[in-house]
Amino acid sequence: MFIRGKPIRFGYKLWCLCSSTGYPYKFDVYCGKSLDGNTDDALGTRVVEQLMSCVNDTSAHEVFFDNFHTSYDLMLRLQENKTRATCTARDNRLLKCPLPESNSFKKTKRGTYEYYSDGNILSVKWNDNKPVTVVTNYDKIDPVVYVERWSVAERKKIHVQQPNLIQSYNKFMGGVDLMDRFVAQYRPSIRSKKWYFPIYFFQMLNMLRIAAWLIHREVSDAKLDQLQFTRRVVRFLFSEAPARSPSLAGPSGHHVHIKMQMKHVSVSSTKQGRCRLCKKNTRMMCSGCKLACGSSNPYTARRIIANPLSLSPGIHQQQHLPSYPLLPMLPITLLHPAKVHATTQALPRLRQL
Repeated sequence: MFIRGKPIRFGYKLWCLCSSTGYPYKFDVYCGKSLDGNTDDALGTRVVEQLMSCVNDTSAHEVFFDNFHTSYDLMLRLQENKTRATCTARDNRLLKCPLPESNSFKKTKRGTYEYYSDGNILSVKWNDNKPVTVVTNYDKIDPVVYVERWSVAERKKIHVQQPNLIQSYNKFMGGVDLMDRFVAQYRPSIRSKKWYFPIYFFQMLNMLRIAAWLIHREVSDAKLDQLQFTRRVVRFLFSEAPARSPSLAGPSGHHVHIKMQMKHVSVSSTKQGRCRLCKKNTRMMCSGCKLACGSSNPYTARRIIANPLSLSPGIHQQQHLPSYPLLPMLPITLLHPAKVHATTQALPRLRQL
């Protein structure tokens, strides 16, 4: 998908549920518009509820998410499920909450905050470098703490007051970004044409490796960094691999005799396959041997792509013919007696009848 404003604009979108230390609990691949008919709820609401479905005791956890998922209905649902939640919010998601607008509030003194509560949800707007709105269904403003901020006008660090729920949000938010940073540090540089490789073989395996590394750091006295842990895992897997026994030479494959008939023709197929010659995806296949053959070049199509063939003396029968130029593709006579040729061997000069 395409996401404007991201460092990597094209890619796959994954919804992740992670701890504050970067440990991944659950992830879900975004596949576009939902097909189950549940379109009454917003996308952010469905994502949060689906990821939180793996948590058995929601009252023992606190969940933090950004303003993409925030809505008033979601905060009420989480409160009914005894899930403690804190998140940032956009001005158009507050359902006419009587808080000042961001354009006028940013002119106030740095550290100024205002709040409003309806008895269930608490909304706080705090002015830092720019106004930010934080919504919670359990946390409080007190005790107000003081944090250091750099003042451009005074050219020094100053102390700015900060509500308690904003300090908690800054402390525990960012677990997904931390997990992404761990994965990006030692990401495999293998490229593939298959769409599922970067998701299942690269992202998923890397997330499992990060999860194992974080568990190892918690239970072991040896505090290994990510590279040292990965090297130990690789060495262990190589040491446990069984040694391959030397393979015995098997019987040589018998030669297939191709008769003088037009049964090897490229035809359309309902399934997509990979061409045995050029390795590209194609929906064309050979009508005779049922192999994917997507070559449209007459010279390339004349190449033999099967095992070595046994031919009649002096005659080389074309094996794979494109479906469009049937008249020019007549049997070809060699200037010399035909021999068995492999795909890597050059054929003698051809003369077309």
